Amino acid sequence: MSDNNEWDAIDGFEGWAARLEQLLAEAEAAVKTDDIDRRVEVQRKLRQFRHHSPNTYCQKLDAIALQAIEDSSAPRSWKACRRSASAPTS
Repeated sequence: MSDNNEWDAIDGFEGWAARLEQLLAEAEAAVKTDDIDRRVEVQRKLRQFRHHSPNTYCQKLDAIALQAIEDSSAPRSWKACRRSASAPTS
């Protein structure tokens, strides 16, 4: 699946939240292995997430993705981001 098709196939807030949850799980795994190439790849995916997500209802998810990109050296941060991504929004 091409990058654009991947993002085009995501539907609604729940779909975007689920995709971010997957990316955060990948990020957490990358941090645990100390594999810099995996870390860079997941950061690239998180940036793509931010680029493609619709701003109308994904601003909170984008903020979580940005936090994960910036704080890739602290495994506990991934867990906090994942909890935040699955929390209901107001």
